[in-house]
Amino acid sequence: MQAISQLAGGLDLAALDIQRGRDHGLPDYNNLRDRYGLESVTSFAEISSDPEIQAKLEEVFGTVDNIDIFTGVLAEDHVPGSSAGELLHAIVGNQFERLRDGDRFFYTQDAFLQSEEVSRVIDLEEVTLANIIRWNTDVQNIQDNVFFEESVLILEAPEAGANVSVFVTQNFVTVVNNDNGQIISRQSQDEVSRVILVGSNTSADTVNLFMANGQGSLEHGIELYGCDSADDVLRLYGGLGHDDFVIGNGTASVNNNDVIFSDIESLEIATLLGRDTVDVEDDLPFDVIVRFWNNPLG
Repeated sequence: MQAISQLAGGLDLAALDIQRGRDHGLPDYNNLRDRYGLESVTSFAEISSDPEIQAKLEEVFGTVDNIDIFTGVLAEDHVPGSSAGELLHAIVGNQFERLRDGDRFFYTQDAFLQSEEVSRVIDLEEVTLANIIRWNTDVQNIQDNVFFEESVLILEAPEAGANVSVFVTQNFVTVVNNDNGQIISRQSQDEVSRVILVGSNTSADTVNLFMANGQGSLEHGIELYGCDSADDVLRLYGGLGHDDFVIGNGTASVNNNDVIFSDIESLEIATLLGRDTVDVEDDLPFDVIVRFWNNPLG
């Protein structure tokens, strides 16, 4: 440890953290995955999809059962829509749950705040940071979700599940309720940088994305979070010309529109036979169905 601290030119914090883990007797990467209820990995490719990282891990550790926890969580591929890998995601989530549940001042631990008397006045579960700002300051004209800039369109599914279509055209980004044909949102494409769709926790969601070639693209793409309900389906549509579809684990590209998704059971691609290019990664954890249409709208 002293040698690490005396390196010329500064401190190697990563090496220091690895050694601290060993000094404190932290388990190895695979052992800790087991303790968090995650499946053990059997190859370096299950940790990272980057061949260079795989080779370096194998060179240093030899086997996946020797990996230091700090090295392992930094090498992991990120969970779609996150800046952390699967194990680090579980560790941080568990930490915040413990902080919340162990805080006697948190509102769910306060008998008065959980009383019927309070619930008749306000539903605390529905209070947002935007509400608090509006109630306590002169700032009123702000977006409902203050954690995203105004150009981010966020739609959350009702408990009954979402059945929607998103159309990205040259002029507009339009979201339609497929059950009744009503337009949920329609904004100029210039005003929308990203679309985020959050599915239902209890019911199946079906989301259709229409992104024809030459119709423009969203700067930060589209994100879909299925929320673990059963039978969530994502359908990707191009147009009547040539379209390019690239499908990976948690990511897709449709005519240079980036799509990030999680917790879906199947992904369907509607393509015109002989005109489109479809590239699908091997061994995906969800079903991929390619449907050929003479007219995808017919």
